[in-house]
Amino acid sequence: MIVINLLPNDLRPVKRTPLPYMAAILMVILVLGAMASMWLSGVGAMRSQQKELEKLQEARAKFGDVIEEYNALEQQKVELAKRIDIINEIVSDRIIWSRQLWNLSRLTPDNIWLSGVKIEERSIKTTQIVYDPKRKEYKEKRVVLKKPVLAVSGYVVPDADRQMRFFPFTEATENDEEFSAMFELRDQKREVTSFNGRPVLSFELDYLILQGKSGEAVE
Repeated sequence: MIVINLLPNDLRPVKRTPLPYMAAILMVILVLGAMASMWLSGVGAMRSQQKELEKLQEARAKFGDVIEEYNALEQQKVELAKRIDIINEIVSDRIIWSRQLWNLSRLTPDNIWLSGVKIEERSIKTTQIVYDPKRKEYKEKRVVLKKPVLAVSGYVVPDADRQMRFFPFTEATENDEEFSAMFELRDQKREVTSFNGRPVLSFELDYLILQGKSGEAVE
């Protein structure tokens, strides 16, 4: 039997190739495979991190006491540093008299002995910058102020050259970096006298206290 298609050409069904459908299906398969591979890789990395976390947790459980002790020591270290800073701030403006008495003994020559060390108040002449309201300017003015001084007294016996000289002691105190930073020699008195029938040179030195709290007696 002969079949004759009487439809015009533009209405006749067109035979299509299955290649585009196959390509699309293949692309979907590749994308799904890539997604599955990425998911498996992520799962593997997560499992690895989970195992590492479990190991760290076990180590923490094992050395928990050591870690807590370390943290406590670190906290104590911080608190100790704060206390040291507070102590340094407190003593930075105070004179450690035991230290300065040791400095005096260290700086005293062999032919000199000290008979007294005390803190007294002296009238010190000094220069201040004051404002003159009449001239409307600042100027220098000599004033007398009450200042605490370290009064040092003692005796000098003849040295090897049979000389009674106390200036080696004053030079030593003025040249010593630590002592001179806290005390400044402002006045001195000396007098030849006798002690137990021997000639000696009596002296008194007034050192202006440059820093620190004062007013208390030095034993």
